[in-house]
Formats: sequence, structure tokens, C-alpha cells
Amino acid sequence: MRNQTSTGIATPKNRSTDVVSDFDESLFVSCIIAGGMGAGLLVPGLADALAPAVLSSLFVIVLSSLVPFRSMLSKELLNLNGSLLRVVGWLQLALPVLVYTLSIVLNVPKDILPFVLLSACSGAVFASPALAHLFGLDRGQAARIMILSTVLMPISLSIFVGPLVGLDNLVAFEVFGMRVAFFLLLPFVFVLILRAFERLANRNKEQHVQEAASDRIDTYATRVGMMALAVFAAGIMQGVAEGWANDPGFTIALFAGALTVNLGMMFATRLALHPLGSDVAHTASIIAMTRNVGLAYAMTASFFGPSLAQYVALCQVPLLIGPVVMRLHKGAADARVKRREEEDAQAHLHHVAPATERSAI
Repeated sequence: MRNQTSTGIATPKNRSTDVVSDFDESLFVSCIIAGGMGAGLLVPGLADALAPAVLSSLFVIVLSSLVPFRSMLSKELLNLNGSLLRVVGWLQLALPVLVYTLSIVLNVPKDILPFVLLSACSGAVFASPALAHLFGLDRGQAARIMILSTVLMPISLSIFVGPLVGLDNLVAFEVFGMRVAFFLLLPFVFVLILRAFERLANRNKEQHVQEAASDRIDTYATRVGMMALAVFAAGIMQGVAEGWANDPGFTIALFAGALTVNLGMMFATRLALHPLGSDVAHTASIIAMTRNVGLAYAMTASFFGPSLAQYVALCQVPLLIGPVVMRLHKGAADARVKRREEEDAQAHLHHVAPATERSAI
């Protein structure tokens, strides 16, 4: 049986078991993405067959991913604080400005610029709370940042990416608004309705019965989401195969852009938000690194050419290696802190020892 935390997220009673569960979940998701991408590239005709189902699978992924967070989509989500708002403001406003400014200064090619800005404007992937908890961080805070960044993503996209891809007239905004409504608002509304029916059905039932029913819903949603993720990962690889065949140099440039912007956003966030505390900065850096470009693709596919699918597929690689980089970075930071503490303790002993000797004399 699982407990409900103050944030409404189901967690096992044993914390070590919880971390192992998060590790297994993250590893399983990575295996599905890697396996789907590999199958899409290596199995003849598979990517072509599944490509038409990519957007449908994205809708299912969004919906199934929000289901476990349904208890947060009410009063818990409004439990905001200054630190949380600064983090979200940095991720969805300041970071796109920084990426755009550096891109201009570094003379990033104009055909690459919209793609890197797409990454900077995207919200966090839905697995980011599990990743945060895997590193011993506040899963509830990561979940709130994830949800808020996802809600603000359409605003960031329209401000920073829109002018570069033709989102500058009423007709274009209508198309964009319809896509946002379908891929973002509709899943939120469905989950809120599910939450209302769940409360109604669980009325007058014992707590353990309510938790068991909630666990079953979460399990079904996860299984459906994993199947949709496999379809998405395989189908999106059609763009990579076509792009490599047509222009391998551009494919390499897109991959370099995806890798650079994701790693750069992670390190920049860690540095910029360090004054808010090490844990807050590390949580935000995880979210800055793991951006939900798949959802951004669903919202903006009408305004990009076929290269967008190629870029989204290539962005899955940073998602796979991101946790490894973050673990190495956190391990190095923790080692420095531990070494500093040992040096301070050693210095304290050297300072205390002469005083003790003088007292004995």
C-alpha cells in the first residue's frame, strides 16, 4: 500500500524502496525510448507505418502522464511560494531570453535557431518528478514546477518561437490555439473530471479501499502511456531517416544544437538558481535538461517543416543521457562538499588540540 504525501503524489512507505522504484521507472522509460528509436531505425517500414500515429500517441502520453498527478490539479497546485515562482519564471521566460541572446551572439544559423528555442520554451517532461526524487530531491516541488511549466509553455512558444515560424497572424494563432486546446487543455479537463468522479465513487469508503482504487487507475494509465511512448519513439524516427538521407550535415547540426542547448540549460540553471539553495537549483536543472519537446511538437507541427520531427527525435538522446550527466555532476558536487567538510573538521581538530594541551599544562 502506498501513502499519499502532502502534494498528493503516491509514494511507498519505505523511502529506499521509493528511490529504487523511481530508478526502475526511469530506467524502464529510457529502455522504451531507446528500444522504440532503435526499432524505428532498424526494422524496415516500421517508422513509416507508425509515423501517422505519432500525434495520436502524444495525446495518449500527455493524458496518461497527467492521471497520476490528478490530485495536484486542484488546491495543492495553488500552494505556490516565491522560490517556486522564480524557478518557473527562469525556466519559461529568462532561459529562452538567454538562449536567444547567446544564439545571436554565437551566430547560430537561422535555420537552427527556431529549434533550439523550441527546447528552451518547452515544459518539463512528465518523468521529471521521478528523476528529482531519484536524486534525493523534493518530488512534490518538482511536480509543481513540471505542471506550471507545462501550463506556461504555450505562452513561451508564442512569444519566442512564434515570430520565427510564422505564428504572427490571426489564422495562425487560431491553429495554434486549437492544438493547445487539444493536446493540453483537453487532457487537463479530462483528468479533472476523472478526479471528480473518483471522489464521488470513493465517498464513504475506507482509506485503504480508496488508495487501492487509485493505484489501479495509475497502473492502467502507466501501461497505456508506455505503449503510446513506444509507438511515438518508433514513429518519430521516420524524420531522422529521411533527414539523414536528404541532408546528413543538417541532421548533425540539429543533433549538435539539441545536445548543446539541453546541457547548456542544465548548467546555466544550476548556476543562476544556486542562491535559492542547492536542492532548488538542482531540481530546476533537472527540469531544464529534460524538456518536453514532444508536446511542443504537437502544438507547433503546423508551423515547422518536416525537420521538426527530426529534431524532436534527436532530442530524445539528451533525455537518455541527461540523468547520467546529472548524476556525475551531482556526484562531483557532493564530493567537493564532503571534502570541504573533512578539511574544516581537520582544521578544527588542529585548532582545538593545542588549546587542550595548554589547559593540561
